[in-house]
Amino acid sequence: MTEPFGDRLRRVSKSQKESFVVSPDDYRIGEDGIYRSDRDKEAGIWATAHSTFKALLERPDVTKAVAMCGAPGAGKSTWLASNKESGVVYFDATLARPKYRLRLVKIANKIGKPIEALVMTTKLDVCIQRNASRTPDRVVPEHVVRNMAGNLADEPPSRAEGFAAIRRA
Repeated sequence: MTEPFGDRLRRVSKSQKESFVVSPDDYRIGEDGIYRSDRDKEAGIWATAHSTFKALLERPDVTKAVAMCGAPGAGKSTWLASNKESGVVYFDATLARPKYRLRLVKIANKIGKPIEALVMTTKLDVCIQRNASRTPDRVVPEHVVRNMAGNLADEPPSRAEGFAAIRRA
C-alpha cells in the first residue's frame, strides 16, 4: 500500500502493527535536504502535520497517540529512535504551550483514540549543549530554547488538557 504522505513520514515495522512519527520539522526540509525555518510557511506546515496525524490516527491498526513534549535538544527524536511502541502515532514537536497541544488532543478525541503526553525532562544546560552541536541549519537560537523550556516548565502538559496519561522520560 502506498502511503499518501510520501517519504517524509517515518515508519518502523514492529510485529504486525507499525508505529508512526509525525513531525512538523519533516515539512521544513527542502528538496536539497536542508532544513529551513520560514515564518510565512509555518501555518501550512502545522496544518499538514495535523492532517497527517489525523489520517494516521484514523487507521484501524493505530491504538493511541503520544505527544512528544520537550525543549529543542531534549532528546525527543533520539528517544523515538529506540522506544516506539507498535500501533502508536507519535507527534514529535516541542509542544511547549497548551495551545499547541490542544489541537492534537482535539483530533484524537474526535477520532476516539487516547492521547498521552511524553515529557522529556532533560536539563536546560544539556538541551543547550545538544542544540549547539547540531548542523548549522538545525540550530535553534539559544534564547528560543530557553523560552520554550520555560514555557514547558510554567505550563507542563496535564490531564486537564485531555491527555489520558502524562509520562516523563
